[in-house]
Amino acid sequence: ECEGVAKGSKIVCEVRETEVAFCAQTVIERIVKKYSNFVAYEIHLNGARINTVEALWMKPKDEVSEEEHTEFYKFVANAYDAPRFKLHYAIDCPLNINALMYVPQTHTERMNM
Repeated sequence: ECEGVAKGSKIVCEVRETEVAFCAQTVIERIVKKYSNFVAYEIHLNGARINTVEALWMKPKDEVSEEEHTEFYKFVANAYDAPRFKLHYAIDCPLNINALMYVPQTHTERMNM
């Protein structure tokens, strides 16, 4: 619960006694980071912001540095190296489409992944 918050939403869930394990802070953080990490609004749990990664594909490509691309790739792909190639694509007619694609350094299927 957040005390003294002027704006935003407060979510309260009632859970069965057998499902209390889903209320653990680590479980909630894992779920939010997996499914809501790129939401434009800040998500706080016990006063700490959980969703800290920006959606790079929504930013203009001139404003994104190579270092930001590398860090974002490492976060999304759970990789330790930089991507071999990247494509930052935006089109605005007739639909607004923003895309970001990375090609890894190695072919992961060789390692049965």
